[in-house]
Amino acid sequence: MEASGSVRYRRGIMRVVTPTSIAEQLSRVRRAAEAFGLDAVAEALERTAQEALAVAETEDDEQLARQLLAVARQAQVRRVLHR
Repeated sequence: MEASGSVRYRRGIMRVVTPTSIAEQLSRVRRAAEAFGLDAVAEALERTAQEALAVAETEDDEQLARQLLAVARQAQVRRVLHR
């Protein structure tokens, strides 16, 4: 059985969170980061990393999600400092 959950978007829309949906979201975030820089996608990366952490099935998955979360938070700090 695949781990899943749901998250509420800002507008109140619910969506299912599965490892597959997280992989798809990470792919979109990666493409956006390549186009606009990591700082521009820090918020989306943090949200996706939190979702990945919530459905992590193995220690490796959990460790990777924590690393992504740390990178996203560092990027957000840089973004705030540059304002």
